Amino acid sequence: MKKSLFTTSLLFILTISVYCQADTISFWHVYLDNRLINEFLETTINPIIEIKTSDLNKNTFLTVEYFRDTPCSHCPTKLIIRNLKDSLILKIDGKGTTNKLELELDRLKVISAKAKEFSYRFYFEEKPFQDQYLFKLILK
Repeated sequence: MKKSLFTTSLLFILTISVYCQADTISFWHVYLDNRLINEFLETTINPIIEIKTSDLNKNTFLTVEYFRDTPCSHCPTKLIIRNLKDSLILKIDGKGTTNKLELELDRLKVISAKAKEFSYRFYFEEKPFQDQYLFKLILK
């Protein structure tokens, strides 16, 4: 009787596990001078952050903290910034999936003023994974 109950329970669990597969998705937090300004999921449609350049000073940092279900504490990572024409603007090197990547916004503000471009796309790079699009930043 116990063997029959065990077999039936095992078959029931296996049947349910085929239909109910757990899956996690990546997410990231964005900070402006250590203040959380937005949180995104990889399923977020059209993630946008708008920042007024008049609110920025020379020491203002935009920080991205990226989370994956399989983090790596020693893997090389990068924060990639591209313009809307997909040209590479900046690369910020980091180490580890959950370690924060920081961009001094004054640096991007200077580039933006010279190029007369005010919108940028941010990506997270961790090899061998495909680059993850994070958000579009609009400087106003």
